[in-house]
Amino acid sequence: MVPSALLCVYLLLHIAFSASDITWFKNTQSHNDNIMDLQDQWTECEGWTDVYNSIGAGAGEVQHTMNAFGTPVGINLGSMPWRYNFTALCIILQVPLDWDDPTSNATIDYRISRIYARDDIDNAADNGAFWMIPGGPGDSGAGMYPFAIPWQTFVNGTYDVYFHDHRGVPYSAQMTCSLERLTESIAACSNQTTSTFGSNSYFSSYQAALDLGYAIDLLGDNFNAYNKDNQIIYGVSYGSYLTNKYLQIFPDQVRAVVLDGLCAGDQCKLGINYDEGTQGTAIEFFKRCGEDEFCKSQFVP
Repeated sequence: MVPSALLCVYLLLHIAFSASDITWFKNTQSHNDNIMDLQDQWTECEGWTDVYNSIGAGAGEVQHTMNAFGTPVGINLGSMPWRYNFTALCIILQVPLDWDDPTSNATIDYRISRIYARDDIDNAADNGAFWMIPGGPGDSGAGMYPFAIPWQTFVNGTYDVYFHDHRGVPYSAQMTCSLERLTESIAACSNQTTSTFGSNSYFSSYQAALDLGYAIDLLGDNFNAYNKDNQIIYGVSYGSYLTNKYLQIFPDQVRAVVLDGLCAGDQCKLGINYDEGTQGTAIEFFKRCGEDEFCKSQFVP
């Protein structure tokens, strides 16, 4: 009975994910507008210049920098030399408010960032496209700009690095409520966002995964500077959860995936007691280390 039950679950999941389809949107005017915009609507990303200058292009070791929101980010680049001048261009695409409703014309903004080497002669990624998926939930792709430059330097500027701004965060239909509503209660805030967008469910990981799959498909088919022959996704923290969701819907779209700081599905949400979790992890680490002679020898009593 167990194999049959597992088979039923598999089939149900397969049917559910097969029903997730971006094809219908590719028959809309919004999709055609996205294709046209890819050719000439890229602009320098807001906040990029400040991030780039704070890291100190052409300099040596950098200990700290600022992300696009002015938050200090600790980052040690060591003595890594700067071989390239990088730039970041952004584009605002339109994606469905609800991917499950082909009858609706409602769309929202969805921002994509591209960081590449300015002195790449053919302005194309020779080795591939590397997507960095931020965590949170709620972090913007712009918050990861400081980490793109050392990565680009490490790979000699031969990959283009792409970020997305998850629907609901700044630059991609920001989902927010007034301080008054937030102070009143979470329910009041939720009611305000519901009245703005129609349903908070439109901002789920499922909808965001379809955004990502659509963007990768769109760029691969319609943007000459995009190398779709070698696409890699790096998802960190909540980004690992979103990447897993993406893979369930688009299992064959990219060549490789890197999951960093895996976020379990039943815990990947706001409200986790991070201090307790960190303490528990530390206790477990030292417990296991104490059972290993080599690990134990690395710590002075």
